[in-house]
Parts: sequence; C-alpha cells; structure tokens
Amino acid sequence: MSVLLAVFVLAKAVDYWLDRYDLVTNSGSIFTGMGYTDDKAVLPAKEILAGIAVVCAVLFLANVLRRTWLLPSVGVALFALSAIILGLVVPSIVQSIRVNPNVPDREGPYIKANIDATRAAYQLDQIDVRNVAGTAVTEDGRLQALDGMTAGIPLVDPQIVSEIFEQQQQVRAYYSVPGVLDVDRYEIDGTDRAVVLGVRELDQSGLAENDQNWSNLHTAYTHGNGVIAAFANQRPEDDSRQETSIQWAEGAEADEDTLTRLSGEDGYETRVYFGEQSPDYSIVGLDPDGKAVEFDLPRGERTDEDVATTYDGDAGVPIGNIFDQLLYAVKFSEPNLILSSRVHSNSKILYDRNPRRMVEKVAPWLTVDSDPYPVVVDGKIQWILDGYTVTDKYPLSQRESLEEMTDDALQQNTGFQTLPTDEINYLRNSVKATVDAYDGTVRLYEWDTEDPILQAWEDVFPGVVQPKDDIPDSLMEHLRYPEDLFKAQRYQFQRYHETSASAWFEGSSRWEVPSDPQSSNRLQPPYRLFTDTGEGETWSLTSVYVPRDKENNLAAYMAVNSDATSNEYGKVSVLQLPNEPTGGPLQIANTFATNEDISAALLPYTTGDAKRVPGNLLTVPIGDQFMYVQPVYTRRSGESNFPILRFVLVSYENRVGIGTTLSAAIEDALTSDSSTDGSGETPTEEPTPTEEPTPTEEPTPTPGESGGGNATVAELLRQAEAKFAQADAAQQAGDTVRWARLMEEGRTLVEQAAAKLGG
Repeated sequence: MSVLLAVFVLAKAVDYWLDRYDLVTNSGSIFTGMGYTDDKAVLPAKEILAGIAVVCAVLFLANVLRRTWLLPSVGVALFALSAIILGLVVPSIVQSIRVNPNVPDREGPYIKANIDATRAAYQLDQIDVRNVAGTAVTEDGRLQALDGMTAGIPLVDPQIVSEIFEQQQQVRAYYSVPGVLDVDRYEIDGTDRAVVLGVRELDQSGLAENDQNWSNLHTAYTHGNGVIAAFANQRPEDDSRQETSIQWAEGAEADEDTLTRLSGEDGYETRVYFGEQSPDYSIVGLDPDGKAVEFDLPRGERTDEDVATTYDGDAGVPIGNIFDQLLYAVKFSEPNLILSSRVHSNSKILYDRNPRRMVEKVAPWLTVDSDPYPVVVDGKIQWILDGYTVTDKYPLSQRESLEEMTDDALQQNTGFQTLPTDEINYLRNSVKATVDAYDGTVRLYEWDTEDPILQAWEDVFPGVVQPKDDIPDSLMEHLRYPEDLFKAQRYQFQRYHETSASAWFEGSSRWEVPSDPQSSNRLQPPYRLFTDTGEGETWSLTSVYVPRDKENNLAAYMAVNSDATSNEYGKVSVLQLPNEPTGGPLQIANTFATNEDISAALLPYTTGDAKRVPGNLLTVPIGDQFMYVQPVYTRRSGESNFPILRFVLVSYENRVGIGTTLSAAIEDALTSDSSTDGSGETPTEEPTPTEEPTPTEEPTPTPGESGGGNATVAELLRQAEAKFAQADAAQQAGDTVRWARLMEEGRTLVEQAAAKLGG
C-alpha cells in the first residue's frame, strides 16, 4: 500500500510540474495566457507542490521499512494542506489584494505579451495600417476619372442573382445552382474580369414525383453539367459599357461561351460527378451491351432528344461481383444493388462526392474552409478548397471559437472539423486543395511552407501534400485569399489593432464589424472586388469596421491582396479614418431607404405585389475618401418571377445619386446638393428609370412618363400580347430560357401600360 501511494504522489508531482506549461494557454477572465496571479502565485505554487509531492512519496516509501501509520498520515496531511493553501488560498489572496485594485498596472506586461502573441498567431503583426486624410478627386475630368476608377465594381449580387441564374439559364428542372454563388476572376483579352458563377449541379428533387425511382435516381440522373457565369460589373465581354441587364460569360445560348473559348478549341469537360449537391451514390459504367443510360445535357443546338453518356473516369469502386454488391447493399440498405440489371460486371459506385468531405477524408488533420469554389481551368471544372492547420496551444495567444469568428450574414452551418472544443488561438492557410469535378481526383499543395504544424504532419504522412512548386500556373491564377482566414483575422484585429496594453484594456478605441444592413442581427460579410488602397488596383477581399456600439460611423477599411500570382499576395491593408463623423454602412443604407428621389424613382417598380430587393452595400476607397455603391433589384411575387436590377445607388462626399448604371448614378451624385447627407434633397437631374431593352425591339418608354411616350397604352398591350404568344410557343418547344425572358418582357410592357393609365 505504501508503494502504491508513493507511485500515486510521484505521478501527481509530475502532473504539477507539467501543469506549469498550461498556464500560458489558460483562459482568464480578461485574456488567454499567464497573468499576474499565475506568474506570482500559481506558478511558484505548482513548483512547491511538485516538491512536496516528492517528499510525500519518500515518506510513503520509508513506511515500507517503518510500517507505521504516522508517516503516511503526515504525508497525506502535508499534501492536502499544501494543496489547499498554495493552490487555492494564496492565489485568491494575491488576486484580491494585489491585482483587483490595480488591474491595468499589474496585468499590463501580461496583456502586452498576449497582444504580441495573438498578433503573431493570426499574422496581424504583418498588417499595414495607415491613416487617410480625406483628399477628394480633383474637379477636372472628375466624372471620367471616377468612372474609370469604379469600372470593376461588382453590381451582380451573388446572393440575389441565384434566382436569375435558375430562371434564365436552367434549361431542365433537375439542374440547380447554389443559393449563394461564387466570385472568381478570369483574364479576358488582357483584362482581369470578376465573374459570378455557379456549377449547374444535379438537383434530383426537380424530377417529377413519379420519376423519382431507384433506377432514375442512382443510375440515370447521376451528374450535373457545366457552369453558369455572369460578368460581375454587368459589362459585356469587351468591357466597353455597363448594360442594364446581366451579361453572361457562360450560359445556355450559343453566344454565351466566354469561359468555353478560354479553355481552347475543345472547351472543357462539362460533366460534374463530384460537387456540393451530388447524390449520395450513383452506379456508373457501360453495360456489357454497350448501352449508355446516364442522362446528359445536350450540347450545341437544343433538341428534345435526350443525350446518354457513360462515366469513364478513374474514380469509383468496382462492384462487378456479387460479393461487392452485397457489401454495398448492406452499406446503403438497398437490395436493388443486388437485384437490378443496371448493376452489372462493368459497374462502379461513386459516393462521398462532396469536395469538402473528400478533402477531409484525405487529410483529416486539416480544417477545411467552408466555401469550396469552382473554376474552369485546363479544360476541367476544378473545385478549389483552402486547408488550415490550427491549434489551441499557441502560448499566450487569445483563444476564440472559429465558428464565432467566421460568422456573418452569408455563413451557413460550417461543420468545422477542428478541435474537440472548436476554440483555437492559431490559424494558418497551409494547404491549397483541388478536387476534379469529373474524376474526383484530390490534390493537396503546400502553401504556407513555413508552418511548423504542416511540417509535422508532412513527416507523419509523407507524399500526401505536394510541393508548392508543383502548382500549375493556370491554377495559380485562380487561387485566392480564403474567406474564413480573413474573417478570423478581422475578428481579432478589431481589438488587437491596439498594441498598447493600457489602450487595449480600456477598450476606448475598439472596433467591430458592422451589422449587415439587410440582416441586422448578422454581421456584414466580406466582399471580393478590384480595389485600390493606395498601391494600385488589386483583386481583393474587403471589409469595414465601425466604432464599438457606434455603427453609424465608419472607423476603418480593411482589404487583403487576393491575387496569388502577386508578390504582395496576403498583404492586409487597413485604412484608418480620423476621429470625425463619417457615415458607416447602416447610416448610408438608411439614407438610401429614406431618400425621396430614390423612393420616387422606385415607385413604379414597387407598386402592387412588387417589392424592393437591396443588393450588397459595397464600400470602395476612392483616393482618401470612400464611395458607397448599392445595386437595387425589384421583383414581383410568384415562383416564376426573379429579381431584376433596376437602379444603382451611390453615396459620395455626402451626396446621393441614382441611375440605371453606375456611371449615371455617380454623375447624379456629383451634381446633387451636398448641403446635407443627401436624404430628401432633389438632384439637379432627375434619374430616368428604364427597362431592359428586348433583343428584337426598340427600348420601350420609361414607366415614369405621363402619357408623353412614343407608344400608346394600346400599342404597349399589343406588344405584350405578342410577347406572351411567343413565350407560349417557346414553352411548347421546351425552351424554358427563352420562355422566361419573353414572360418578363411581356410583364414589363403591361407595367408600362398600367403606369401610363395611372399617370
């Protein structure tokens, strides 16, 4: 018994000794890491208790020879009393008497250590911060200069236009795009262009209920087809002017093929077997008679005939024998895997097809970014994912929940595979991963080659991660700064931009990310756009800060170089505003919502069952000032109605402008009255709302005219009737894209006729 007790207290001595190292990662009431009480009371107590435990172990071992209760009793009493006094009483006294009355002075050096460690752990110490002076663009050639500086601003909202993609580009009901689309950039005719795109993935819920049988769901409808893309700045391929309708970079029509032409003469492999909406499993493989059974989207000229195809990639598990079929029948609880004639000797089964899940299975030690995004590169659709190495053991660094740090208005359930607690205090984008949308090939590439955690994992699993030099140049052009890393950095920087311990403790200059104007209980997400923070225009990921509990003002603008081909990739720039009132996103959104001229211009489009749909409110640095830009869509109720971009709103130098294009809105802002914030002021030039011109007719008159247009009410109604007749013919022909466009054009003509009658 004495020997066992001696072993126990020796183990406790080792535990006390190792506990000392936990002090640098413990979460305190103010910050993570060692504080004054930990340093002056807890740390010495751990060392003393370790020594006392060794003494107690000696007493227990001595009792082997003495065989008396005295020595064990003394040892237990000494051990218990020491643990209470040194482990509980002394730290409490030190905290109450020494620390609490003088927290800034006592904790100052330890807060400074926490600041330095946190800034290093999240790479905040590399952020370039500079003050802006508020210098305006000169008057000479001002409109032309501003038009050039804002030509790349995205007006196509990735969240709103998903419905437009569905209505105008989904030619079959069993295809779909995500609710929030992705943003990427492509070099077109020597110019970098931002595009909003989504993969046309398989959506089996779009099949008729009677067609949703096992054979269709798992052997016929197996894959998506191609991508749909639109130019983000709503300008055509030649980037010559901004249009009032979406300009497609890749779509269903023959002339909507910019990305296809960029891929070369043969285009790109459009079949998508691995995606975010892929079925749980599919049976593929050409049957012994050489008959293909998988449905595919017809290419080129539309036809009512279905096109059959067969997957011939390397992915999938062969299930040509009865034993393998039996195993998978048990796995998926599906007897048809044994009984169906569509499962034959050449069959393979595809499953685990979500790109994020695939990367997590290949490298379970990585935390994978929540937003995989598709690119068309080297004749293929590739999913690109960012992999992080994380830990909660970085000494003295502030520990926070990764889910909380990355939360915003667009963030869905992340499902991060991190640590048991989801709390981290170190984050690195150490790996870039790709998943081939056709054959499912997963490749991992080094990115942060200096990350020690990645180096350790590479030693454990050699050959899993390929060297950074192996990344193809064509792929490098599409790598970007990851959103979750940026959001974690902006979360920490809102407090850790302060490097002074006293200022950090007081919190007087603390920032915060503003609420999304369209979702007040969620934070505004970051936006990707071409922006210039003083060193030339770059492809960037951007966000803004407002003072804590003062969301009406703008405090700072944050942007990170997202161009992976640039030597400045990953450089974060923060433009800090002076302590003067400058309108923040919520104030500007309120100005737009209450401005009389904006309301008057939108009135013809928001009557009856129509409603206003505000797009992203973008903050853009213009020299040392800031311009706010917001697209405004309108839509009517009904499943077949989709949002249409009607106007662009601009706030610049306390002036508000509105126009059907960004250039027109800027011009209107420059000529409006700046005596107030712009709300309620009448612009010197009334913006004229216009409708989207049809491809075969002259543009129709604006609904704001009171009977003075070129067309009478009767003529407008006759035109509308013709549009509806053409739409019926298109629907009978199975051309749902043309049907949707003609229906919208017909509704527009009816609205114009109603407006004339109302005038």
